[in-house]
Amino acid sequence: MNSSIRLKPIVDTRAERGPNPAERPVAFDERAIRAAAQRQGPGPIGVLAVRYAWAAARLQWSKQVRFRQRQNGRACAAYTAMNVEEFAAINARQAWANWRTIPRNLSGRLPDRPVFALDLCCGTGDSTAVLAWYCPAGSHVHGLEYNPAFVAAARRRAFVNRCGGRAQVSFVAQSVLEAFCDERGNRLGHDCADLVNASGAIGCHFDPQATARVAAECRRVLRAGGLALIDSGPEGTGGAALVEIFAEQRFVYVGQARSCPLDRMRQLRFTKS
Repeated sequence: MNSSIRLKPIVDTRAERGPNPAERPVAFDERAIRAAAQRQGPGPIGVLAVRYAWAAARLQWSKQVRFRQRQNGRACAAYTAMNVEEFAAINARQAWANWRTIPRNLSGRLPDRPVFALDLCCGTGDSTAVLAWYCPAGSHVHGLEYNPAFVAAARRRAFVNRCGGRAQVSFVAQSVLEAFCDERGNRLGHDCADLVNASGAIGCHFDPQATARVAAECRRVLRAGGLALIDSGPEGTGGAALVEIFAEQRFVYVGQARSCPLDRMRQLRFTKS
């Protein structure tokens, strides 16, 4: 399917309000988003782009690692071959984008109360840090990551919320193609989560079959009206295919965000109907 077609969100105000229409959503204006990205993000995009290009070339030359793989298994093997410092360089551009796409998708749709959020393919916790910052105080963000070394690095980080307090986070080493589990490896219950996020994974490394497995598990764990923020891109699952796959799991596509006009990656926003 052509992933470059123009996607038109379905107007579904009930889905946008979430499971309880009486809940007041939290909103973030563009000025606040940009300010937080500058203060909390990884640095200027020009510097990060150079760092990314150098790290990618070095990995391919020294370790024969080609991480831009659509097949999820090969991508996992490539990322497992990296150390934490190499991954930080490779993921720097995505970390920059996360501070812009995630809050734009959350604004006006995240309930202003503690939530339980899942961060899929979280790496060393860059996207987790954004979720921890923007989710209301008292929220719990749980990251799922295939590489145990990245999980160990994420657990060493300090995560804070917008109030300056310590955010509640946890991590588990697992494939997101399996049932989502808690940090002890126990399967998460049905309808337990308010939000599922994926940044820089589905659109880079997942073919439609793998994405369909993720969508089914998102359906299982999300509460009615819950949000799924899922990245799309030309190297993995494109936008049109992503909408179709999530529609099969009775998700409603309601919009998208991207970091800047030149970004080929977009994060699509779905609600569980």
